[in-house]
Amino acid sequence: MSISNKNFSVVILLLEINIQCQMIVRAGTRLLECAEHWNLLEQGIDDGKTEPPIEIVALCTICLSAAASIHRTLFLGKRAGKKAIRIQKRCAALMSILDHPKLPVINSIDVRNSWEHLDERLDDLLSAKSYNSYSPVHTAAKPPNAGTFVFRHFDPKL
Repeated sequence: MSISNKNFSVVILLLEINIQCQMIVRAGTRLLECAEHWNLLEQGIDDGKTEPPIEIVALCTICLSAAASIHRTLFLGKRAGKKAIRIQKRCAALMSILDHPKLPVINSIDVRNSWEHLDERLDDLLSAKSYNSYSPVHTAAKPPNAGTFVFRHFDPKL
């Protein structure tokens, strides 16, 4: 079945959003498996699986990147200028077709910014000299020791 020329752009954009959603679902499912593994380990139960922290970071990055892509496709954000008018029309059309979903998680940029702007957090923390050790990835519900800076934290209890 072919796509009508007048609907082609919208269909392509919706297909892209669908791909991003599929990546979130796939990575999210794996993150649930990782959380289960780390919760069992915390209880002293070895399930025989390995869910390395770097895998968890990669899966979180996939989710955050896909969420950012969906956000850029559906919302104008801080973009301005001549392109902003075209982008705003596209966003309005897509949101109308999707029946204006709330999407609070997609609209929340706090977690995404925290991960994506790690360099800025590092600048602030390193200049304050308030940490004496670091952990590249912390995969536990318990907070790290005081004085430890954690690059990436995955709480399996959440």
